[in-house]
Amino acid sequence: MRTQINANLKVLKSDLSWDIKSLRSNRKSDRNIVSLITIGIAATSALTTILLGITKYVFHNFANELNALALCLSALITVITTWDGVFQHKKLWVNSAMTLNELYSLDADIRHVEANGSVDQELINQFYERYKEIKNKTNQQWSKNHED
Repeated sequence: MRTQINANLKVLKSDLSWDIKSLRSNRKSDRNIVSLITIGIAATSALTTILLGITKYVFHNFANELNALALCLSALITVITTWDGVFQHKKLWVNSAMTLNELYSLDADIRHVEANGSVDQELINQFYERYKEIKNKTNQQWSKNHED
């Protein structure tokens, strides 16, 4: 049996504001990391291919060094790919964006109701339940993404 909590609108709005601010930052950070990983893998792969191909035709005196560099770059691709597989920044980015949209919607609903006058306790409780559902859904998605 769930205990009914009489939520406080001021606290709910404060929590909502903090979550929105935090998720905006996380979404931006994860989006930037996804871009860096994608571009990094592509650039490193291309450079590895170029080094392996150009050594034979241009830099005969440095063939061993360039091949060693290409090998190191190839190993770096493995490290970057593994990092991405462990932290799954793209999934984090998408999850943050989806949650952020739901929080924006809740925030807008609260602002609209407030603009029309006083908000009764039952509606505040409904807003609070909706807020908890959004948070729970986000946590469940995070857990699902990191089960492996």
